[in-house]
Amino acid sequence: MISHARTFTGTLAALLVFLLLSGDVQAQQRVPGSRVFVPSPQVLGMGGAATAYPTPRTALFYNPAHLTHLQTSRAPVTMIGMGASLSSNFSEQLAFYNDRLQPALDRGLDALSPDEERALYAEVFQMGRTPTVITSDVLLPSFALNRGRYGFGGGVFIHGEAAYRVEDAGAGVPGVDFTALADVMAVASGAVDLATLGLDGLSAGLTAKYDQRYLTLKSKPVDAIEDDESVYVLGGSNASLDLGLLYALPIEALPGRLYLGAVWSDLTVKDFDYRFTMYYAKNEAEQNDAAIAAERAMAAERYQLGSTVRLGAAYVLPVLAGPLKETAVALDYVRQPDAYSD
Repeated sequence: MISHARTFTGTLAALLVFLLLSGDVQAQQRVPGSRVFVPSPQVLGMGGAATAYPTPRTALFYNPAHLTHLQTSRAPVTMIGMGASLSSNFSEQLAFYNDRLQPALDRGLDALSPDEERALYAEVFQMGRTPTVITSDVLLPSFALNRGRYGFGGGVFIHGEAAYRVEDAGAGVPGVDFTALADVMAVASGAVDLATLGLDGLSAGLTAKYDQRYLTLKSKPVDAIEDDESVYVLGGSNASLDLGLLYALPIEALPGRLYLGAVWSDLTVKDFDYRFTMYYAKNEAEQNDAAIAAERAMAAERYQLGSTVRLGAAYVLPVLAGPLKETAVALDYVRQPDAYSD
């Protein structure tokens, strides 16, 4: 028993030192557009640390190896679900656009006096200093099922995201950078307990994902935005894989169990090949092929998938009396892709 306690203490201490001293330790945040992913509100409430904490809501997008640790008495099935979030500055940004920026664009920026132009640009920089992000998720029929040594899961999901920020376009002129995307995802997962191979406590899982993405983006100086600016919608498809491992360590000296997890997410099988699909325009603006080509090139550069490596540890206490059904302490190390970020 003393030997088990020392092993647990040494393993946990080494992992904590590795996680806390690493320069990339962070909550599990996502570079916009770089993952085929639907976040779980439960995991967001835990700071994003879910690589090693198995639950029915983490198996499909956080670690497919979790499927072998679900309850065998029932199959969690979601027929439909919805979620949304928006930045706290959204209402202020919307009011500024409606009350100040849009009237100035309708009037024509070249009609502003130098003082009016400087004041407007200063307000644009001030308002756009903090990015505004809106996200929404729709969960269509999905399930996660454990059958002893094996686990299975799958479903259809829709993730939407819009991000707006302001950057310096040069010569003191603010540039508006706006992106909106929607991912329609089909997901299938499977996992196996490797105890029959002599690897007690170790599970491995694989998730295959197919994503149809629709994307629109603008990155222009404020004084180049037209009153009849067209919005072009690009589309592309992608296939990718997630590989996951989960190792469960029983602790004889203490109640509960220690889990160690590792995931390599979005191993790209095929990059997005963005194509023009449709456009929306005010005042019957013409379709501009040169602008479409420029936006396709920008989308190809910014919004491809990037592989993410996650390592995690979770110490899960047994079910307690009363409202405390389960208690866990979890940590994640996340290595994000080197990609464009909002």
